[in-house]
Amino acid sequence: MEDKLSGVICATKQERADLLQRLPGLTVYAIPVTYREKSEPEECFIPKQETGKILAVARLSEVKQLDHLINAVCTLHETFPFVSLDIYGYKDGWNQYRETKRLTELVQTHQAGEYIHFAGYRRDLQEVYEAADFLVLTSRYEGFAMVILEALSHGCPVVSYDINYGPSELITQEKTGLLLPANDQQALGEALHSLYAHPEKRNEFRQNIPQDTHFTYYAKKNVQHLWQAFLVEEKLR
Repeated sequence: MEDKLSGVICATKQERADLLQRLPGLTVYAIPVTYREKSEPEECFIPKQETGKILAVARLSEVKQLDHLINAVCTLHETFPFVSLDIYGYKDGWNQYRETKRLTELVQTHQAGEYIHFAGYRRDLQEVYEAADFLVLTSRYEGFAMVILEALSHGCPVVSYDINYGPSELITQEKTGLLLPANDQQALGEALHSLYAHPEKRNEFRQNIPQDTHFTYYAKKNVQHLWQAFLVEEKLR
């Protein structure tokens, strides 16, 4: 369809680079699909005691690979018994809820029902983000991973597989969180173990978030500027 397109707008710089590599003559813009309305209260980023709460926000779908996180938390719990996992997201009805059933059975097999919870869909997650030690994202792929920006906005550091698209443009490695090799369950387990063995890292991440360039890039004013610049360049206003 290249001959039918005047251009493409995508959500990430990496997606733009991939499109240009495949279709060198195409006009491609990378403009965020969301923004931070305003800075959250400063107390979100002040060091605090760990709660042991690990958070996932994802629908119960195979592409989210939540079994990777469940297995990692079960192993982690053996060393750090105060750790728990809350999974927020609706049940994906595809194939008669097959993935929901599989994940539920996995938790039962590990006898982990006391510390791994399926919390369902919740519209407002502000308190959830602020109470968590980390958000963890184990998806096979994403279009943008908006949940990462939401977590960071509430002072919640992120551990994520380094996948296309989004995580590497939202997280600064070893500054606001951790980027791990995609689908590497061993690396995931080791990273979580290290973060609970060295809890000061979490608060370092938390304090770094407000000044991080990746984070400030998604401020409302900057995103407005990017869209306005696009409209002017394309003579749409």
